[in-house]
Order: sequence, then structure tokens, then C-alpha cells
Amino acid sequence: DSHGEKILGNHLKISFSEIHEGNKLILSNFHSGNDSIDSYFKGKCEAITDTSAKSFVVTNDNTQNGMPSVIGVYSLCCSGYVIDSHNYFYIHPAVEIKYFAINEYYQDIQYSENAEDGCLSSNILATIIGRIISFTDSHCGANKVILYSVPEAEIFYQRMGFHLFADYMQKNNERYLEGCIPMYLDLDTME
Repeated sequence: DSHGEKILGNHLKISFSEIHEGNKLILSNFHSGNDSIDSYFKGKCEAITDTSAKSFVVTNDNTQNGMPSVIGVYSLCCSGYVIDSHNYFYIHPAVEIKYFAINEYYQDIQYSENAEDGCLSSNILATIIGRIISFTDSHCGANKVILYSVPEAEIFYQRMGFHLFADYMQKNNERYLEGCIPMYLDLDTME
């Protein structure tokens, strides 16, 4: 194990909080391995100034032995997906996970000794999805979560229940999505 003693996700004290000016400093040590994601959350910290998304940091509140406090980051935004049906276009509401990344230090960490509990990152994503369901049930309806996955994360998202966009679903054409794979999670099947 590259971490010395084995770290398990269920031994961490995990907190979720909104990103703001006060936690910019801890984000400076965040490294996901993806330069465009890292630059969104560090430096100028677009995650704070981007009015189209709400960004959050996942922290380990009992760090020791040089462990970084930032486990991961994510941004959520209101979104939709377009269905093309016989040249009629319908927009369906969705919540988009604009960014989701785990600090390199915490990638590939099991959640517990029981392999069925999955990895730390899948447990964090499940918590985020639970928060989305709570929001869509109580504040603003949507029956899908969408995201544009980097190719190396596609299998991870499929294991979490995400599917590739169906042929009738049109993808967003924004430049930052180039090379990314449009995926969706059907919330109606989650409850």
C-alpha cells in the first residue's frame, strides 16, 4: 500500500461544505490528476466565481501523518437533456454533476474491510446523489442526474448506475466537454 498503513474510508471523519473564499487555501493542495478540473478549483478558483454552478469540498476532518484534508470536490448545476423525437425537441430537467474529482491521495481507497462496501469515491458519490434526490424531491423536480465523464472514469460511473446517453438524447456542445462521455442516472429507479 502506497499510504504506509492501510487507510479505510470509514475511518475518516468526512465533511461536505460549500466552497468559499475561506477554504481556498486548503484547495491549493488538491490534485486530482486532471489539469482542467484542478485549475477550476485552484488558483483563481472559478469554483467560487462560477454563477452557473454550486461547488463543494469534501474534507477529512481528522488528518494525520501528512494526509491532505481535501478528499474531493464537486460542482452541481441545473441542467437538462434534449430529446429529439421526429424533429421535435423536448427539454427534460436534470441536475448536472459538472465536476466530481477525488484527490489523488484518496483515489483507490476501499471504504471498509468488506469489499462489498466499495471504494471511498463511490461512497462519496452515493452521498452526493442522495443529496440531489433530497433536493429534487423537496425543492425542484428532476428525474435524472447527468454528467460528462472523462474517458478514464466511464467504468466507475457505470458501476454507480450511470448509462451512456441514449441515441435520442442530445448532448451539450460546450467546448469543455470535448472528449467527454455524456452519461445519465435515472433517479426514478433509485427510490
